Amino acid sequence: RDLDALVAKLPELGEPWLLAPEAERSLYEAELAPRSVYLLGCESEGLPASLLESHESKGRVVAIRHSREIVRSLNVSTAAAVAAITILIILFPKLMLRARVIAGAGPSVRKSLGLFFPV
Repeated sequence: RDLDALVAKLPELGEPWLLAPEAERSLYEAELAPRSVYLLGCESEGLPASLLESHESKGRVVAIRHSREIVRSLNVSTAAAVAAITILIILFPKLMLRARVIAGAGPSVRKSLGLFFPV
């Protein structure tokens, strides 16, 4: 509940990344590191403006986008899920490809998955 305490601990926890729909840069363009922390605000208010401003100057505010369009209709839990799978794909592409192969999906499913997990 205490955002200030969390922000103070961020350097110990990992590289902070703030997800905000109004960010200029996409999550797909970010140079992510395995030891990172991702913050999302509440659905009604988002993250505090002061927090966004302090991390924007470091290039640490990103948005979930598809085809350069901002996705504004995601609730925070869906946004967190999309961010989590995107981060896994970016950081561990071979692991995600292996998981896809192990799953043994049929051709039509593999074709659909190819949209999200390019080979």
